[in-house]
Amino acid sequence: MKFLYEESINADKWLTSAKEDLKLARLGQECHDIRYELFCYHCQQAAEKSLKALLIFKLGKYPKTHSLDELIKNLEENNIAIPEDIKKEALSTIRYGGQQFMGHVGLFRYPLNTLIFPPSRVTLNDHEEKDRYPRNQKPINVYAYRQSLKRADSIIIWVEQQI
Repeated sequence: MKFLYEESINADKWLTSAKEDLKLARLGQECHDIRYELFCYHCQQAAEKSLKALLIFKLGKYPKTHSLDELIKNLEENNIAIPEDIKKEALSTIRYGGQQFMGHVGLFRYPLNTLIFPPSRVTLNDHEEKDRYPRNQKPINVYAYRQSLKRADSIIIWVEQQI
């Protein structure tokens, strides 16, 4: 991957910015009148910025990309080992919609909401593209939000241990 930006002294600033995004994402635990998509977007940003901080710390540069997949690939291409659990946190899918969205209704033995919002999958990386702007898409539910928050937190903790 081509490196476009060189920043040999700003790894700490990038990690601080990642933590600020994670703080914004955590507001979703209290602010129930804001779409979870916006908080998930900040989860993705936190993960992205922390991986860029690690690249800056180790190599003094980072590529122009928002893709967690590309950042992880770049780290590995430069002999920076990434534990499988961290790769999983960044790249695994999260189920949302369907049963998780509305729960069971009255006398029905099946979740009515699966007829309205069938289950879907999204990765932490998808939040950068799908949740940045309002679109006609299935809403992110509290479960997917909490999973995204946990994943971003795990990535930041791991990066902190490397720096």
